[in-house]
Amino acid sequence: MSPVKIVTDSAAELSQEIIEAFDITVVPWRVQIGTETLEDGPALRTPEFYQDMVKKRRTPSLLPPTARQFAEAYRRLAEETDQIVSIHGAAELSQALQAARQGRLELMGRCDIQVVDSQFLSKALGLLVMVGADVAQAGGTLGDVVRAVNGAISRTYLAFYTDALDNLFRTGLLRGSREQIGITPTYKPIMLLEEGQIVPLQRSRRRGEPVERIVEFIAEFNLVKELYILHTGLSPYYEPLKEQLALVLPQMHYEEHIYGPLLSSLIGPTALGVVALEY
Repeated sequence: MSPVKIVTDSAAELSQEIIEAFDITVVPWRVQIGTETLEDGPALRTPEFYQDMVKKRRTPSLLPPTARQFAEAYRRLAEETDQIVSIHGAAELSQALQAARQGRLELMGRCDIQVVDSQFLSKALGLLVMVGADVAQAGGTLGDVVRAVNGAISRTYLAFYTDALDNLFRTGLLRGSREQIGITPTYKPIMLLEEGQIVPLQRSRRRGEPVERIVEFIAEFNLVKELYILHTGLSPYYEPLKEQLALVLPQMHYEEHIYGPLLSSLIGPTALGVVALEY
């Protein structure tokens, strides 16, 4: 039986070390800044990149991978395997998923390609890709990989706080009125990416600073396998969050992650987020 190959897109925000270690094929987004078009990758996930964008008042445009790019990636892998699992961001938030589904049609009958909607973006998507890649590397079948990823989706969480909610309303990604969502002139709720949609975190208390509410969210996890704090280096709440975590949850281990241009285009470059994967 040929080994299962894993494909994703750069919205998974994987490091080059992880890509190489797990033999993951990444089809890149492109980032257009003025007349310049860059390939999305680790070089764009740095505080310096975002500082430059804000300083120059630039708003990048995101160009998703095309069906042809996915078909080419699948075709190359089909020379080595007849089993591919392609894992991508939430359908409503990422055009890559539909492009992957279209791209697989060119190889129907030649290769079994399963396209999985992770229901997430950013580091949450990246963690689910790693779950699948780990099973594939251990010799799991295509079905094993898909089951492992789908099983981990319900144990994955992405929450964030942002002052920039206007873009979510404008694009229709945040449904309902401000009153229904609970937004007031002095209060913005923590938002949750859940089942592929952005919704307010209903159980978040309606008091306290954003940092306190994020710490409250983190404190609810008992068996955390992976925990990441998402930021770009521009959030005014990031240093206070680290201080609060050290004070309130000193035993909680977490890592930092600079989120990428796609997530930034949705929630802004100054948001602060949390990604957790439970056992």
